[in-house]
Amino acid sequence: MGNSDFNRYIRSEEFKNLLSSYEAARLKDEMLYLDSDDLIDIAEYYHSINEYDNALDAADYCLELHPDESAALLFKARMMLIDNHDPEGAREVFSKVKDPDNYVESTYIRAELLIYDYRLDEADALLLEKYSSLLSKSSNASGDAGYDEDEEDGEGYDGDAERMPLDVAMMYVDLGMHDMALEWMQRMETPVSGMEYEYYETWARISHSTGDSAKVIEYLNKALDYDPYSINAWMQLYDTYFNIEQYEKALECTEYALAIEPDDAEALMCRGNTLYELNRTEEAIETYKTCAQMYPEQDYPCMILGTVYLEHQDFKTAMGYFREAIERSGYDIMTMAHIGMIFYEMGYYQSAYQIFHTIITPFHEEAMMDECPLPLLKYMVNCCIKLDKEEELRCYYKYLEQRKQATAQEDNTDNSF
Repeated sequence: MGNSDFNRYIRSEEFKNLLSSYEAARLKDEMLYLDSDDLIDIAEYYHSINEYDNALDAADYCLELHPDESAALLFKARMMLIDNHDPEGAREVFSKVKDPDNYVESTYIRAELLIYDYRLDEADALLLEKYSSLLSKSSNASGDAGYDEDEEDGEGYDGDAERMPLDVAMMYVDLGMHDMALEWMQRMETPVSGMEYEYYETWARISHSTGDSAKVIEYLNKALDYDPYSINAWMQLYDTYFNIEQYEKALECTEYALAIEPDDAEALMCRGNTLYELNRTEEAIETYKTCAQMYPEQDYPCMILGTVYLEHQDFKTAMGYFREAIERSGYDIMTMAHIGMIFYEMGYYQSAYQIFHTIITPFHEEAMMDECPLPLLKYMVNCCIKLDKEEELRCYYKYLEQRKQATAQEDNTDNSF
């Protein structure tokens, strides 16, 4: 099924009941027998909301119940490669697929493995060879009275040939290879029936890569005609309007997204950002606070609140939110570093210095300055300049130059292969 059909399905009561039963059984560590198709749908659902561990767990559970299920093996292999960046793990899983040539999905995995190895021409040649084969078999089968169009498992299924350019284009877009995606989309004169949403959404993503905002908006609106409940499309449309500073329309997009899913963290934060750009500061702050309350594990809402209060010179409140962000992140270095950068860019050099000093000191004391992130050293040097800390400036500038030289040597070494 296409993405729009799948998105409609996962919003249905049928799927919600299926997911609830599955999650209850997994929580209690109970065995629940489900068809392989149902488990793959659950895995795909988790993947669509970026819960990759749960997606992999569902695929593994499918393989526990159905050890030879090719769809589960193919799904897991692509996850291992694309999401886990583990080509060897992907190859191992893929090797367990029986009769892989019977599945077009196998060609995609083989192509992605070649792309991962930077063998781009070979990957595209493989895809073109498969496409030509499918076109040929589809053409031959169309005159065969015994041909069953509903049989999707065998190679040469008519729908495979029809939809392959779109599937390949979506793969290339996901990999950031927009020129290749364009070539494959141009092989389609019209959208595949039932996949109109994917067709227009892919054109929108290609247009976004070229900076053609008008085309992005046109294509996304066409995509939404086929699936008005797609939060993904509404948020892409939001990004486009926000980037061209059409904030009222951007705000409208977030409101549509929140009407579909009131608890969507991204849509809430984007609504706050847009309200802030519209100088509706109090509404923006309330939206950020709502997001911070709804998602107590996330540090980002607190960082934004801290930045807003800092811009309005409410230093005490800002510091409270920054401290909460650090606590939520478990004193993660990246969170602390981002807060330090915010302080520096806003001219609070002493506060920035204190944060960077806290982060960098352990590297210094343990003689591990060669492992200290380069951007932190650059900010620390700038802080020392701003605060006239001459002795520390000489020390950190020395480390900075050493790191720059080491990085340059690493780059030269990488370029030699």
